[in-house]
Amino acid sequence: MIFNFFVMVSQNELIKLTRLVGGANRILVGSHANCGDATGSVTAITLVLGAQGKEVTPFLPEPVAASLKFLPGTEHIISDPAEINFKNYDLYLSVDAAEPKLTGLADKFNERPSSLITVNFD
Repeated sequence: MIFNFFVMVSQNELIKLTRLVGGANRILVGSHANCGDATGSVTAITLVLGAQGKEVTPFLPEPVAASLKFLPGTEHIISDPAEINFKNYDLYLSVDAAEPKLTGLADKFNERPSSLITVNFD
């Protein structure tokens, strides 16, 4: 199941998103390559969800730029797609990547279990 949220969301969509995140325990958070601004989004979402007791894995398709390593949590970001198995997650949050091919996980995305809920913020 894939949900796309673009720019503005309605109150009903926000409620749906809150329920999806609230019901998930193992969350993968990712974005696209060359993702300067999205690095901050990925780390912020990871920290907030982790503080809520969620098991969160941040993923970016390339190593964090040296100029962004000051951001809290960047040391936990995984950049190797081989380390990601969608079967280990019940929710995938994609930030600023309108299509799976931009995330570096496109090959794995096609093998994801049908139970995995995917939410894209773009």
